[in-house]
Amino acid sequence: ARRLAAFVRQGGGLILAGGAARAVALPAFVAPLIVREGAQEARARPADSLAPRTVAVLGAAGWEGKFLLAALEERGWRTAARFSVAPGIGVSQGGALALDTARDGAVIVLDSATAAAEARRLAAFVRQGGGLILAGGAARAVALASIAPGRAGPHVRPATIAFADSAPRRALGFESVTQLAPDAVVLESRDGRAAVAARRTGAGRVLHQGYDESWRWRFEGGAHSPEAERAWWSDLVASVSYRAAIPLAVRNLDAAPLAQLTHSLGPPTAERRAPSAAVIPSSLSWWLLILILASLLAEFASRRLRGAP
Repeated sequence: ARRLAAFVRQGGGLILAGGAARAVALPAFVAPLIVREGAQEARARPADSLAPRTVAVLGAAGWEGKFLLAALEERGWRTAARFSVAPGIGVSQGGALALDTARDGAVIVLDSATAAAEARRLAAFVRQGGGLILAGGAARAVALASIAPGRAGPHVRPATIAFADSAPRRALGFESVTQLAPDAVVLESRDGRAAVAARRTGAGRVLHQGYDESWRWRFEGGAHSPEAERAWWSDLVASVSYRAAIPLAVRNLDAAPLAQLTHSLGPPTAERRAPSAAVIPSSLSWWLLILILASLLAEFASRRLRGAP
């Protein structure tokens, strides 16, 4: 068992056939594990050592924040949010936002007022390894200029009014990224202007996403627009924050449960039981029932003959 456990932890594979599964205990393993018992087969894959962390969304309440949260949750991200409704009044989801890299993987800020108010905490979070996305006009906050990929430039009007599947974001306006930092990388440009740029700051990453009203893509595009918008936002978050991969089989909600179980474990087998000495033959059961009924009838007749009620 010791040699097998060491072999698996070094990346080897192990198949436990027959009764071997009862003799070997592996508290942790690296490679895929297969256990077979007769016609039954079970498979297990190692879980990622880093669990997916929370994505926090901060900003003023509006459609952009509402549908951004929906897009991330629909792609499997754990989310938290804090939206300001009025001066001194806000709503939150997911409890207090500590901006701790042990819990939070990335923060998305939607406006410059929120970015300026949280500038100190956001900068410390990024330098400790967190991810930050400055969406829309959030990059206008001067307090974050030292960690941002660039400065917010002039607003560029949409190039078209229709959301084409080949280039859907041409129907969105954006604030261009100007005065790029020396180590900044342009991830997306339109008509010679940078629309999305990123840079590494300390142990973390900062991404400037200049598009505004991305929720319109979901509602005004074609049949594939909702999924495309979800995938785009998810890719942006994944580029600044680590996320453990989720196996597709786990997320396959359309699979038939019984067919999936049979495919994974094999067809059912007949259960074999040793004959038990305590089992009463069916013929004896009938005789016992007749005897009980006869005893009850005799007791009733005896009480009537004695005049008992």
